[in-house]
Amino acid sequence: MPHHPGWRRRDLLPLGTGVGVAGVLTAAEDGLGGPAGSGAASERGPQGPVFVGDHGARGDGVTDDTAALQAVIDDHAGRVIVFGGGTHLVSRLLLPSGSRLGLGTAVLRRTANTHSAAGGTTLRNADLETGNEDITVLGGAIEDGADATGRLLGFVNARRVDVRGTALRKGDSAFVDWMFLLEGCEDVHVSDVRITGGTEVGEDDLHIKASSRVTVANCTIESGDDALAIVQEYQQRQAICDIAVTNCVLSSRGAHMVRVSVVPQESRGTRT
Repeated sequence: MPHHPGWRRRDLLPLGTGVGVAGVLTAAEDGLGGPAGSGAASERGPQGPVFVGDHGARGDGVTDDTAALQAVIDDHAGRVIVFGGGTHLVSRLLLPSGSRLGLGTAVLRRTANTHSAAGGTTLRNADLETGNEDITVLGGAIEDGADATGRLLGFVNARRVDVRGTALRKGDSAFVDWMFLLEGCEDVHVSDVRITGGTEVGEDDLHIKASSRVTVANCTIESGDDALAIVQEYQQRQAICDIAVTNCVLSSRGAHMVRVSVVPQESRGTRT
């Protein structure tokens, strides 16, 4: 797809499956991207969307696109990275501050990655220690492949995160772990997300730890373990508080639809 300077309606439409055109247009106005030359943003150089197909990403379901996609993300923080469609094989993608992904109808399929815990997450913020900020993921799907296990989407110590219209799927993986993790995060909005495929104990879907000001709306979550876990665990640096969940459909094969828990040794606890 050729590069187009600035926004056009046809460029906006693929940005969010399940989000809707109005939502995408609003997102663009709120900072996802705008016409080149608008306001102070023009002082930082071109601000139009960047198309991954123009930078070596194949999206053919065969080629490992990890290096090509990571280069686009690193080189264009602050601009909307437009995927459009196709299936991109990736081992892991790291999002720096200011990342804005418009996945459209694209699938990110995890391949050749069996690393567990937060560090091995398929799509996550880049700095797990000091954190990142202002990250947006719109539309698309993230799934595990047959040669991979581990988490799909995660943010640790991140601020101002927006995830909308994205599907998370177990795919052909033997084990996914937690499908979506928020840990130590602040000011997070999750809406119109569908999480499916968890069948085993330990496959929590949305796991929220020690985070504050989190909104989860209009989501469908089908889990093998806890569908939605809101927890305060050992040695967390902040209390979990101000978590709002509305208009969601939750189901669990073997545990809780909603679990709220604080370990006895954790003194900071929760605040609602």
